[in-house]
Amino acid sequence: MKYLLDTSVFLWALAAVERLNLEAQELLSNTREGLFLSAASAWEISIKYALGRLQLPQPPAECVRIWLREWGIRPLEISHLHALSVSDLPSHH
Repeated sequence: MKYLLDTSVFLWALAAVERLNLEAQELLSNTREGLFLSAASAWEISIKYALGRLQLPQPPAECVRIWLREWGIRPLEISHLHALSVSDLPSHH
């Protein structure tokens, strides 16, 4: 199965794994699962870092690239079609 990681889940997995439930921790430790991180998450991480709301050991361009490789997480690109599809999502998104 394939999983798209939420930005918070991605950051918690790296720095505060205890904030994740056991199911999420198990999923992240199973490298056979298809784990993806959206380009939108990289953007969100960069914005938080630039605003001083997220401390990282290195700039996001370095950290995110390294973490993706180390965790075996694949990047998920976003196209205009993806972005425009947001208007079709239920309102709780």
